[in-house]
Amino acid sequence: MVVSVAFRLVLLLLRSSTSYFVYVSNGVGSMARVFDLTSIIYCSLSNGKAYRASKVALNIIASQESIEYNGTALKVFAVNPEIVR
Repeated sequence: MVVSVAFRLVLLLLRSSTSYFVYVSNGVGSMARVFDLTSIIYCSLSNGKAYRASKVALNIIASQESIEYNGTALKVFAVNPEIVR
């Protein structure tokens, strides 16, 4: 049922002239920062592994959807509330 509703929602969004997917991410979802030896995120790898992995996955989904919906009115964003003003 959830997949069916989500699929119908995407179809409705694609019909709109301005529609957006906005994913809320943050710095721990950055693969570059996870592997940067000088990063505070790298230094704190012992805690929050599941949270970190979920944010990385969310960033990948957002980037793949951005490619998938390129050329349509549907725009995809992953925003980091730490730097949004």
